[in-house]
Amino acid sequence: VSLIAFSVVVIPPTLLFLNKNTAARNRALMKRNLTLYNFKRKKVQQESVTVKKDACENSTPITNSKIQKCSLLNSENKNENGMCKLCNLHLFLSEKWLPYFKDEFHKEYFGKIMTMLHDESVFYPPVQKIFYFSHFFPITDTKVVIIGQDPYHNKGRATGLAFSVPPNVPMPPSLRNIMAEVRRNYKDATCNLEDWAKQGVLLLNDTLTVSEAKPGSHSTYGWSIFTDRILKFVNEKCKNVVFMLWGSFAGKKSALIDGKKHLVLTSMHPSPFSADRGFNGCNHFVKANEYLRKNGKEEISW
Repeated sequence: VSLIAFSVVVIPPTLLFLNKNTAARNRALMKRNLTLYNFKRKKVQQESVTVKKDACENSTPITNSKIQKCSLLNSENKNENGMCKLCNLHLFLSEKWLPYFKDEFHKEYFGKIMTMLHDESVFYPPVQKIFYFSHFFPITDTKVVIIGQDPYHNKGRATGLAFSVPPNVPMPPSLRNIMAEVRRNYKDATCNLEDWAKQGVLLLNDTLTVSEAKPGSHSTYGWSIFTDRILKFVNEKCKNVVFMLWGSFAGKKSALIDGKKHLVLTSMHPSPFSADRGFNGCNHFVKANEYLRKNGKEEISW
């Protein structure tokens, strides 16, 4: 709260007793100044709002300017009562994952992510889908990790699962190449990425949000700190996980993975610009199942 300057008339004591009228006027003036000061101080204090502690014991002071930004978010990012879902983003991380990552929501980098997202009127996926990848299995049951870069930037496409699109949406080129590679070895594959997730496949984008029609626009927001934390957890706490790293960007994540403890599969990206130079024919899906079977885990029904 900023300090408020106010003036007080200082009168020499000898003059206070010149007559009763003068003394009375001085007392009235001092009382008026004190009342004005208290009124202004109370008004400024009311301009600071504190969000109540939530399930994560998160208490974050916000100003009216942030409340105004919440009101600018599109309706998809508000609940039925018109409240900002973004301010309660942690509630959309699976309860089975939250104990491992709740501290991240208190860190400075995450506060910056929230500030920047509040400046966006439209971004994808909608808030309730940002952590959708966590809703299918406990993180300790992870069997395969497939890393993407960031969500699709067009309306109705981003699902919260890397590379996945809703059933009624045409497959983007990279996803078509992924499906073609699967079907080279598994002719009857349904190629439903949600089905993969239900079997322990973590479909994780490095950056979890994107501005409408601006691919890569949130790559500097700090999401990679959070998603790297997830990868480090899987590397340290899980055993015999298959990591599929497609393209140079995903390939850099190999630095976070113990290749002696897990299987790391690398190739070119499935994008049409590079798929013919190493992704097509990589046999990653076959190799993944062979590794899982060898280590006593159930194979993935691709």
